[in-house]
Formats: sequence, C-alpha cells, structure tokens
Amino acid sequence: MCALFEASRRIGSDHFDPIDMGRVVMETWSGLMDAYMQDRPRFEGGKRFIDIPYRDILTDAPTVIAKVYDAAGVPLTPTGQAAMAAWETENAQNKHGKHQYVLERYGITLDEIDRAFASYTDRFAAELGR
Repeated sequence: MCALFEASRRIGSDHFDPIDMGRVVMETWSGLMDAYMQDRPRFEGGKRFIDIPYRDILTDAPTVIAKVYDAAGVPLTPTGQAAMAAWETENAQNKHGKHQYVLERYGITLDEIDRAFASYTDRFAAELGR
C-alpha cells in the first residue's frame, strides 16, 4: 500500500516523506482492519464470507474461482472457466515486471506489521500458514 500511495502522491507533489507515509498507511489500514474484525461477527451468521489465502490464488486459481462462484450461488460455466484460463495464460504474474517490497524504505518492520494487524493474523493464523 505504501508504494501505491507513494505513486499517487508523486503525481501531484514533489514532496514525499516515505517514513511519514509508512506510518500513515500503517495506522490507517490497521485501524480499518481492526474495525472490520470487530464488526465482522455481526454479519457472519446471515452472510456468506469466503476467506482465501493469497498463496491459494497463486497456486490454484481455478479451484479458488470455483469456490467463490459456489459461495455466491452463481454457476461457473465452461465458457467462463475457459475465458478465465485464457486471461490467466495471457496475464501471468510479473508480466510487466516484479514489484519489490521494501519495508525499510517506509520505516516499517515485519514485527510492526504483525503487531498492527494482530486482530486479523491471530484469527486467520492457520490460513496464513502461521
């Protein structure tokens, strides 16, 4: 998120402090995640949630897509599956280059991220492989 915010900030300004941006992004997104995790139980009973680890998307996108369609109660047609498979073949990850995540640029450590997002990572530890 820091790199995305940096790119958008640089469109309209020559001033950018990566350390300040790191703190703002961490506070904003961890606060939003805490609020989400606090509110989510109220909606879980009557709504369908599907939590998918990112690594599952990378390793088996067709199965993940089928699970999402199933959870939404939407039929996944062979035509839809073929179109998604073709898109995935034509748009492989890193097709346009690989983004390098550099926490240090934004004054953030992995321990800080773990603490800031503990409400999420504690609940989904198994799905996250922790």
